[in-house]
Amino acid sequence: SDPIDESCQVGATATAERGYEYYWPQIIAMKIANLLGVSDLFLYYVARFGQVLVCALMGAVGIWIAPRLKEIIWLLTFIPNTLLLISSCNCDGLLILEIMLLTAVIVWMKDGRIPLLSRNGVVGMIAYLILTYNIVVMKIPYVIVCLGLLLYLGKDNIPKTVSFLKKQQKAFILNL
Repeated sequence: SDPIDESCQVGATATAERGYEYYWPQIIAMKIANLLGVSDLFLYYVARFGQVLVCALMGAVGIWIAPRLKEIIWLLTFIPNTLLLISSCNCDGLLILEIMLLTAVIVWMKDGRIPLLSRNGVVGMIAYLILTYNIVVMKIPYVIVCLGLLLYLGKDNIPKTVSFLKKQQKAFILNL
């Protein structure tokens, strides 16, 4: 049918079946943003960031306080949620797996002390750039995760990477 320009409002609970307790991280983030005078245009992203921040902190604390079997605890909580998201028609499952792969690439490079200008380092940085692009296009607030992983790789590696990419860009343009 033809599009209409009628506005509608959706309650904070989003559906009649859900209560506020499902959305408390988003609500708190939006209240703080309102107090700080953030534009309504950005409240959606602030709410998403609040959710990401709370979930990351809860997950980190859960893994940190576990006395042993940290990997098993992580897998048992991660796999069912990811499978549920993958089987739905949204992109969150793909997003989570791309973030997992991105994290694995950065940890592989960091722990392996792979020089960025080596063949593996270049492959790792290309993988980083492709995955970061996909992640940020899907959900822009996750740029924080991508930048955090780059910082984890090492602040001394960032200038080397930038200069290398600039040289490669010039070589690519000259080959056109």
